[in-house]
Amino acid sequence: MAPETVTPVKVLIVDDDEEDYELIRTFLENGDLNLRIDWACNVDEARPMMLSNRHDLYLVDQRIGGDTGVELLREMHEGGFSGKVILVSGIVTREAKMDAFMYGVRDVLSKQNLSTATLMNSVHYVLERASKPLPAAPSAEDV
Repeated sequence: MAPETVTPVKVLIVDDDEEDYELIRTFLENGDLNLRIDWACNVDEARPMMLSNRHDLYLVDQRIGGDTGVELLREMHEGGFSGKVILVSGIVTREAKMDAFMYGVRDVLSKQNLSTATLMNSVHYVLERASKPLPAAPSAEDV
């Protein structure tokens, strides 16, 4: 009998800091999933990659250069993006969390507390348990 092949989980990391990207990538690679990891280092790279909806999971930094992850997610949802997102941030404010959840974020993690275990717990939660459809993002008139 031929061995079963497992389709890799496609992950996009959106983070402008290469060291943070490398750290997150290492945590993911040390986990228990078969992953294919891509990186967008700014919002201009991230937009077409996110709108293609080709990844299974998106890890988005809250601060991306002069932009915020929540602003990017708002724009993406208005353009039809429907991916599963974990927001990763150096500082996680209550306001940022509330805004993030409005635009499809399934979990919010602090970079200060990030480890292979915390990241993989979140990844499993988002991929397995948070699979029910989200309500539509608010329109510009609602905001």
